[in-house]
Amino acid sequence: MSLQPSFSDFRRLAEQATLIPVSREILFDTETAVSAYHKLARPPFGFLLESAVGGETWARYTYLGTEPRSAWRLRGDRIDSWSPERGWREGERSTDPLGDFERLLRRHTPAVLLGLPRFQGGAVGFFGYDVIRHIERLPAAPAAGLDLPDALFMLTGAVVAIDNLFGRARVIVTAETAGADESELRRRYEQAGAEIEAVIARLQSGEPPAPLALAAPTQEDPPFASTFTREDFEAGVRRVQEYIRAGDAFQVVLSQRLTVPL
Repeated sequence: MSLQPSFSDFRRLAEQATLIPVSREILFDTETAVSAYHKLARPPFGFLLESAVGGETWARYTYLGTEPRSAWRLRGDRIDSWSPERGWREGERSTDPLGDFERLLRRHTPAVLLGLPRFQGGAVGFFGYDVIRHIERLPAAPAAGLDLPDALFMLTGAVVAIDNLFGRARVIVTAETAGADESELRRRYEQAGAEIEAVIARLQSGEPPAPLALAAPTQEDPPFASTFTREDFEAGVRRVQEYIRAGDAFQVVLSQRLTVPL
């Protein structure tokens, strides 16, 4: 199938939007999302998103992607940025990192095209619990035990939207159009088409994953280490109960980290 939208429609959309999804639909009745991800994934980023409706009903679309255009990372109050050309670059400290992220997302005006899946590209990632410290004033955070960011988002390149209902998939690349004249618009449109064709070629020629041999379940639970002793955890529960009785809180989630060797 040909690219959608046509270049004439792409050019028309660029008059009002600065981010336009270009896509092509392919058959997807002999693949699975896992095998497709295996063929496409390249470090250090990737995602495979599936969902269910009502707990047991498989949702219509599965989304996967890798090789983002850029990435945004928050550690404490420091914002780092990533690009394919230079990797991670340490940034400056910010008094409003969430505002910085919002401004990053609002740089573009996306075009709305009928007939496409709900998700066509954008920011994929996570906010950790400690991001709340940039919203509310809380006591000092405990020392970090793991070298993990507080938030990390990748700004997608190509996205594969798998239609589980009809056995098809749509490869979507969003093209930036801000400040482009006619010749530059055509170049960016053709570049998006080339990226789509490269993804399709990898899906068609890539090696499927080897079958996974599942070991028989063991009778004993694996050994694990906790950040709490039993006595300390029970003392924490009693302290939470006191807060609730005093009216200082109505719900508290007391958590512990369980570490299991692989």
